[in-house]
Amino acid sequence: MSKIVAAINTMLLNSDKITNVGISHYNEQEIFFKYLKKQNWSIMKTPDSNFIVYYYPNNDIEILKTLDASSNDFQGVQMVKYATNEIKTKEAYETFEELFTMLQEKTYNLDEVFDEIFKNDDSGNNNPRKLKSSSSDK
Repeated sequence: MSKIVAAINTMLLNSDKITNVGISHYNEQEIFFKYLKKQNWSIMKTPDSNFIVYYYPNNDIEILKTLDASSNDFQGVQMVKYATNEIKTKEAYETFEELFTMLQEKTYNLDEVFDEIFKNDDSGNNNPRKLKSSSSDK
C-alpha cells in the first residue's frame, strides 16, 4: 500500500480532524479541506471518474478555493499531486472515492441530517445500519 493511501485511510478513520471543508468556487467536483487544522488538501473527481488528491504545503485554503485551475491562477502554487489513474490500484481508487464521498457529506452536514432521521425513527429500529425487511420482501 502506498503511503498516500495509508494516510487517507487514517484521515477517514479520524474524520473529526477534517475541518474547513468547502467546494471550489470554479469546480464543484473539487473539495478543499484541512486535516489537523494545518494541512491543506483537496480532492477532485475528474470527468473520467478518476480522483486526484492535492497537498498544498504553503497556501491558505480559503484563497485556494477561489482560484480557477483552468486559468493561470494556480501558477506558482506549490502542490503535490496523487492520482488514482497513476497509482493504478483498486485500493487507491476505493480509498480516494470514500474520501470524496465523505467530504461531500461533510459539505452538506449530512451526519447531522442522518442523526436527525435516526432520532425520529418511530419504527423501533435501534440499529440505523440494519434495515427492517418488509413483509412484501418475503
